[in-house]
Order: sequence, then structure tokens, then C-alpha cells
Amino acid sequence: MKKIFFAAISVFWLPLAAAAGEISPGAVPGSINYQGRLEHDNAPITGTVHIYFRIYNAPTGPNTLRWSSPLISAEAAQGIFSANITPSMDVFSRAEKLYLEVQVESEILTPREPLSSVAYALVAKKLEDGA
Repeated sequence: MKKIFFAAISVFWLPLAAAAGEISPGAVPGSINYQGRLEHDNAPITGTVHIYFRIYNAPTGPNTLRWSSPLISAEAAQGIFSANITPSMDVFSRAEKLYLEVQVESEILTPREPLSSVAYALVAKKLEDGA
């Protein structure tokens, strides 16, 4: 009797367990979140800030631009801000070291920051979508 009971439970729970490991479209967001802290004259900034993001394949130099964001308006509170960028997936599929440049208002922050493997996980999203 116990064998029949467990067999009946298995029939119902096995499909659910199999689906638990599946990745559905949209499960991976297509954007990268960037957070930072801004100060002016050693005081945190509060208010709207205008930011541009650029991705390069070198830590310095103007001729290696791979992607550039449109103007992003972000709200800073006590200097803390957050912005989402959505670079083209092709940027990450070239197997090269990439660097993020941030421009706040007219000031370009230096040095460029190397992108880590989390951003490269966007390539997995491209595979998830069947591209």
C-alpha cells in the first residue's frame, strides 16, 4: 500500500521538480545596476544628477568606446544614487576586458572601473532567450 501511495505522489510531484530548474524568458534582467556616492566640497549631494555611462575595452584612451548610454537622470539622497544601464548584449560577447566610465554632469570620474563577471552573466541571458 505504501508503494502505491509513494508512486501516486511521485506522478504529481515529479513534473514540478523537473520544472524547478528551468529558466524561463525574462528570468534574467537585461540591465546592470550601478550604485555610487557623490560629494561636492566634502558634502554629500542631494537632488537630481545627470549621468552618462560608457564602456571601453581599455582603461584609458578615447578610441576604444564599445557602448555609450543616453543621459540618465538619477536621484541622489545624502550622496547615494542608483542607476540602471542596459548595454547591448554584443558588448559582452567579444571576450575582451571591459571598463566602465562614469560621467556625472560635466565631470568624467577616473579611473575607469573594470567590469566584473556579474555583468558578463548577461551573455547567459542571451543564451536563455535562444539567440
